[in-house]
Amino acid sequence: MYRIIMKTLVISFIFTLIFNIVIVDYAQSAEKQGRFVVVFKDMTEKQKDKIIKEVGGSKIDHLNNASVLNANQSGINKLKTRSDVKYIEEDVQIFTLGRGASNFSNFQPKQNASWGFWKIQAQDAWNKATGKGEGIKVAVIDTGISIIHPDLVVAGGVNVIVPGRGYNDDNGHGSHVAGIIAAQDNLIGVIGVSPKVSLYAVKALDKNGAGYISSIIRGIEWAIASNMSVINLSVGSDSDSQILHDAITKATNAGIVVVVAAGNSGPNDNTVSYPAKYQEVIAVSATNQNNTITSWSSRGSEVDVAAPGENIVSTYLGKGYAMESGTSMAAPFVSGVVALIKSINISSSYDSDGDGKWDVNEVLNKIKNTATDLGESGFDNYYGYGIINANSATQ
Repeated sequence: MYRIIMKTLVISFIFTLIFNIVIVDYAQSAEKQGRFVVVFKDMTEKQKDKIIKEVGGSKIDHLNNASVLNANQSGINKLKTRSDVKYIEEDVQIFTLGRGASNFSNFQPKQNASWGFWKIQAQDAWNKATGKGEGIKVAVIDTGISIIHPDLVVAGGVNVIVPGRGYNDDNGHGSHVAGIIAAQDNLIGVIGVSPKVSLYAVKALDKNGAGYISSIIRGIEWAIASNMSVINLSVGSDSDSQILHDAITKATNAGIVVVVAAGNSGPNDNTVSYPAKYQEVIAVSATNQNNTITSWSSRGSEVDVAAPGENIVSTYLGKGYAMESGTSMAAPFVSGVVALIKSINISSSYDSDGDGKWDVNEVLNKIKNTATDLGESGFDNYYGYGIINANSATQ
């Protein structure tokens, strides 16, 4: 009997020990699973896929010279030791920078531009800009754009989250941003700063206004390949990303002006979010109707200019209109002005390389030099070089 009892206890102990080891091992493995972007040296997709499989990872998506994958930490550690891997980043989330919309109605029978439109003197610039921005291609990398809105004309686009599914907006934020840039001058609704631009929807964020750095990069890669002139990024993250920075640098090197919302983390200084922190972009803070920076707008040395961003009425989901605030709303005012600038002939005083075309730095200099100074004299961390002035920028 004693032997039977001892045998039973030993078997029970061994079973319990094995069970606990399995449970702990499973829990640790599950805890360490994460989403990463791996930047490889030059190799084929087939070679990348083979390497990912060898370390136990599962591929989610691919970028130029990079792969997006799920993997545990041991797999990532193995990748870090490989000579054919440049670097690895966590694929962090990124979010829209609106502060919540208030729906007005499904239809506005009488055209009424937002106060921001008049504040930056957009209409005064139309006589100088060719066709109100006609011929300039603007990509809104966001939640999509409403394809049925009577005040918006979408020339094309892409869904980089679910390719082939379409780029119609299921959140509202992207449509609001798009309307500030390019709502039609058609006697209804609102008016965009540059209503004749070719507007493109790049759906990189979901119905909750959230996405991943990798999706933004896919959107930028699409914009480069599609010869966009301007990219609007009304998004932000607390995390620096080398691969996102590299993508933006490629875009600016390709002649694309990238305009980014500074963030909604005020009133403290040094609160600008990424990617607005990168020197290659135009970072935009938000002002109210009194030409004062809003309490919530981010501030910092990275801010280039300010633009209207509080209580802005624009297009929204479906055929609707809404009021929204945020640096998300300020950035597209600047994108619209950039489009107007790029639609006019460059003057010799700004044509630094003598090629007769606007390059990124020339546009940035024009934006800075023609802004209306606010706050402290000259550059400051609240307004940058001042609030944008479309009329002066197109002279």
